Amino acid sequence: MTRVFDVDGTERSLAWLAQQYDGCHPEYAAGKINLAGFARYFALVAIYVTEGPAVCKVEIRGETGEKLRHPACLSWPSLAAPDPGLADLSGSGAPVLWTRRGVAQFTETSTGVTGFGLGPSFGPLYQAWVISPSAPSDCLVGAGMKGGTDHRGPLFGVFQLTPTAGAGEPSPATTDLDYARQVALALAGQMELSPQQVAERALAIAGLLTGQG
Repeated sequence: MTRVFDVDGTERSLAWLAQQYDGCHPEYAAGKINLAGFARYFALVAIYVTEGPAVCKVEIRGETGEKLRHPACLSWPSLAAPDPGLADLSGSGAPVLWTRRGVAQFTETSTGVTGFGLGPSFGPLYQAWVISPSAPSDCLVGAGMKGGTDHRGPLFGVFQLTPTAGAGEPSPATTDLDYARQVALALAGQMELSPQQVAERALAIAGLLTGQG
């Protein structure tokens, strides 16, 4: 289950997150692809509301919590209709391609964190996840900044490599009708990669990672 923390460190619910921040919520890899064929996946374990610099941060951890240097991706304004000016991700090889366009960059070796600069504006909404050819990833959907604040918003997602056993168990927040409706709308129009597509793209991502390493 994804934990949510307000700007002051107070733990909140996923339903609170969606209500306060324009439907922001996690999308789980288990709802997108059968995880039985994978030993591990990148779970979105925490979402932090931050305030200050207009930056969307992603932290990536290994199974024991160690910091990982690994590519993360940011896309906007929506998964169904990404900005056409963003880079094409069709060759990424990721088992779950949350959207076809985005910006990819590596986390820092020492911190496991990378920051995507968002500029001075308070929009649009952003999506973030981990790109890996061998492990699916959950996705932070609808992150953004609340107008009239110092760029306050759920702009820090923490992903951790996690065994797939028990993955995808429903969160208590999904019993909330409004939250369930928001998730359903976010899923509308999404597509899954077939096993053949995944196999075809695995070599492409290997070359990409080598080139950026």
